[in-house]
Amino acid sequence: MCFNDVYAKVQNCLEYDIFKILQQEKIDIVRDSDLCYGKPARLMSYQNKSIIFLQDGLSDQEERNLILHELGHFYFDSESAYKNSRIEESNANLFMCLYILKNDIWDYSDFHCYLINEGVDTKIALQINEMIYQNKMAKKYGDAWLIMEA
Repeated sequence: MCFNDVYAKVQNCLEYDIFKILQQEKIDIVRDSDLCYGKPARLMSYQNKSIIFLQDGLSDQEERNLILHELGHFYFDSESAYKNSRIEESNANLFMCLYILKNDIWDYSDFHCYLINEGVDTKIALQINEMIYQNKMAKKYGDAWLIMEA
């Protein structure tokens, strides 16, 4: 999945709040720490039914971010036998952050501070900031950007 695919999916989702998206996609939320297996959240899908399990006691901000991250997995994880968890995590993080930013990435350059204030982990916020920058440069300079970076 590429940046533009995630961006386009977020653009389609922005007209709805998170809980409307969950309803449309028929994804249930279950708050039960035991079913998270030591993680703050996890997505389970089986026979056209999906559930996002969340730890108990999360703040509204943490819950929103985790749901958005799991929605990113719902939309972009590979269903093939070959999985690249690094790419899947990157796409899920990108989906979460672009939704938080409302896809408004064109007029500014430093998004990481805003994302951190919105509860996004610092490392993830910096990675997403770099992904946005790279995408903007590729759009501006095309293939020449790849040569300039090398």
